Amino acid sequence: SERVQSKVEVGLATLKNLQHPLVVTPTGTFLATPNEELFKNHEGMRDRGGLQFLDNMEDIATIRGEGYTIVFFSYQWLSWTHKGPNVVQREWMDSGVRHYLQYSAIPVERIFVWLDILAIPQINREVQKLAVDSLYVYASAVDALIIIAPDSMHEQTQEQAGLQSYKSRVWTRVEQVSHCSAHGCSQTRGCSHCSAHGIGSTFGSTFDHERTIPYP
Repeated sequence: SERVQSKVEVGLATLKNLQHPLVVTPTGTFLATPNEELFKNHEGMRDRGGLQFLDNMEDIATIRGEGYTIVFFSYQWLSWTHKGPNVVQREWMDSGVRHYLQYSAIPVERIFVWLDILAIPQINREVQKLAVDSLYVYASAVDALIIIAPDSMHEQTQEQAGLQSYKSRVWTRVEQVSHCSAHGCSQTRGCSHCSAHGIGSTFGSTFDHERTIPYP
């Protein structure tokens, strides 16, 4: 029917087109931002001038052509009241991107990070939905995806969290599939994970075989 066809066309558009700009943060800014500022989310970082907006795929191709790299943090939320990473996850994000800097040999000023609470508006729900609808495109457009899955605990349920619980989340699966579909899952594309076992060089959440770098 026309209704079904229309829904299919809308769905396909979300796989190819940005409904909202890809919003990234310079790695130096991210590392230098204390938690109390980071947890002011998109709006706080925007007001501090710490975000760069890439309005379309052409903008993404342009910065890539200029030698810049975008790293995407994939992780699970562990609270019903606190948005974004908890303190442990934030520490592993810092460590993960530092490891990426070391092993990629890319200068810090040439790397941007994508973190959901900074990249997706949190106050305006209508604009937020546009960004969420672009998640597949975001994950496929970036150069590297780092899975953040240290041993931790959900704030309200007290359930243990880590690489196994990360695997069970639909959104994290979407991020992995979209990135793999665009780039493959070889370590040369920067696919890695940060868990209690170390910094992995492959998608440990997708495949059973893992290679890890011991966490300091």
